[in-house]
Amino acid sequence: MVPELSRQAEQLSAKLADLADGATLDVFPYVAAAVLETLLARSVAIVEEKFCKPWLWACGWLYRRTALYRDEARTLAELNAFSQEVIAQRACRRQEAAAGDSRDKQVVLDYLLAATESGGRLSETELQDEVNTLLSAGYETTATTICFALLLLGMYPRVQDNLVAELDAVFGDDPQRTPTAADLRRLHYLDAVIKETLRLFPPAPIIHREVETSELKIGGCTLPVGASVLVLSYSAHRHPDHFDSPQHFCPERFAEPRARPRHPYAYVPFGAGPRICVGRAYGLLLAKAAVAAVLRRLRVESRLSWQDLRG
Repeated sequence: MVPELSRQAEQLSAKLADLADGATLDVFPYVAAAVLETLLARSVAIVEEKFCKPWLWACGWLYRRTALYRDEARTLAELNAFSQEVIAQRACRRQEAAAGDSRDKQVVLDYLLAATESGGRLSETELQDEVNTLLSAGYETTATTICFALLLLGMYPRVQDNLVAELDAVFGDDPQRTPTAADLRRLHYLDAVIKETLRLFPPAPIIHREVETSELKIGGCTLPVGASVLVLSYSAHRHPDHFDSPQHFCPERFAEPRARPRHPYAYVPFGAGPRICVGRAYGLLLAKAAVAAVLRRLRVESRLSWQDLRG
């Protein structure tokens, strides 16, 4: 997937270069997929509003009488229409490839489509739900991570200088060369920058789990089977028991083995266990490709300080 990711990253950096005139720019609309931006942003807002009003999702008949429910129904219909188009286009490509000699590279959607064929394991509804999840989960999380990484690099010139030096070392022989998978693997400091960005600003700051098989005792409390548990990854990532100087942006903590978190679950930007994010490797790769492309072409600056973010 690296050639396609690199192509998209280069398009992003070229667009930002066209807009770079010394003024402050909100990069999120350009990093995010424009066709999905409004639709998924509204979907996230609806979920957040429901989350903060438990009487709505605990009382279905009441929720179905609200304007928020009607808004959710409209938004879901639009999202379903979009995902159906994506599925139909890929199914058509698969049929054309099967009828001819050409063969596309396999993507995630191919495996999902194969699971629906000939009475497979997934129904059509389940296939659409999977595609909706991939679209919504992958859209904002990766875009937000890229934006926070660029913001932090603009706030910390020393870190940006170190990263540019690494990029020069890898691409110095040909600054215009398209990155390969081997190139991205060599960018160890960039990997540390992305991981430190995810520590401070995890795209999923709250992770939901459910007590499934037996009651759970935590800190003198007993949680019964069926209880919901909210894991605050944002707080764990900033806890002094797990990280030295947790309120500082310091990519070196992930570049040096001795400075890494002391507990295996102290750092969970993608969750952990059987339900860990299936797109974590893809998301990291896309974030690295995007940040590398921008920093090879531009220098970023921010008028904000770390104190502004904490405020």
